[in-house]
Amino acid sequence: MTNPLQLSVLALAGLLCMTGTSARAADDNAPWVLDANNWQEGKDLLPEPVVKRLKDGQYWFKVSPVSASGGT
Repeated sequence: MTNPLQLSVLALAGLLCMTGTSARAADDNAPWVLDANNWQEGKDLLPEPVVKRLKDGQYWFKVSPVSASGGT
């Protein structure tokens, strides 16, 4: 059975992946990892409980930039 918190985090990770280009420089099209070392780059995109766990090193997210049209 899946925990509702796990589903929320998964949904937020998906949202972060879709909006990841706004958190990074526009010319940086390579995938990157949001973790305890650079949590500030995602702090405005995630709720405070997730940011806390990200800062503590409990969570990390692989962010892959995507275009609005769905292509890469």
